[in-house]
This record gives sequence, structure tokens and C-alpha cells, in this order.
Amino acid sequence: MTIRLQDKQLKKIIDVLQRANSSYLQGFKELEEKINFGYEEANDNLQCLSILQKPCEAIQAAQPREIPKLLPEVLNNVRMIWECSRFYNTNDKMKSLLTKISNQIIHRCRAKINKEDMYGANVEKCIMDLDECIECCNQFREISKKMTHMI
Repeated sequence: MTIRLQDKQLKKIIDVLQRANSSYLQGFKELEEKINFGYEEANDNLQCLSILQKPCEAIQAAQPREIPKLLPEVLNNVRMIWECSRFYNTNDKMKSLLTKISNQIIHRCRAKINKEDMYGANVEKCIMDLDECIECCNQFREISKKMTHMI
């Protein structure tokens, strides 16, 4: 986007607008500034959030019993984003990010529960799977509390 705003033809148009003392120039300059700011913010967010890609992919592939050992890295990376990002370090964005991580864990737990087992085919397995998911969520809560306390 920034490259397009630096285009030679666009610079010629801006030059003509400046010489003509056009009323459109101020609006264009404001819009250019907003676009450049948005571009900078998006790049910073992409760079900061990219550190979560591999750990979140690991969660996506994990069984609920495996997730708790993945969480310290994920939550450490969230802390790093909070400390290092110029734009993604607001309470609302952090809350949204942690909600997305929580939803990913819930999704993995839901995928673990087999409805056929629940309806009688293998009730014992279903109970074990539910216990595993409950333990995963309990550990997530405890690890999150511990990490929040450390921060």
C-alpha cells in the first residue's frame, strides 16, 4: 500500500493539486496519513502475532491432556506481545486474543467428545474423555492465573 502511495504518477497528480491550490489536497493528505498508519499497524500486529502461530498450531493438533504443557509457551508469547507491540497492547485486544486461545482449547475439547459414546456405545470412554477435558480446562485456568500473577 505504501509503495502505491509513492508512485511517480501519483506524485505528479499531487504536485498539480498543490500548484492549483486544490481543496482536495488536504483530504488526500489526511487519507494518506491514515492509510500509512494502518499499514504500519497491520505490519506490526502481523509481526508480533506471528510468534503465536506454531504454538497455536500445536494446540490445534493436540489432545486435551497434551494442551496444558503447551500453554506456558503460548501465554509467554502473549505476554511478549503485550510488552513489545506498539499497537496490539491494549486491554481489549489482549482480552480478545486470550478469548480466541480459550475458544481454540474449547474446540479441541469438544472434538474429543464422541456423541456416539455419549449415547450409550461406550459410556466409560465418554466419561474418561470428559474428565480429560475438564482437567485440561482446570489446568488452563490455573496456568493462566499463575502467568497473570507473574506478569
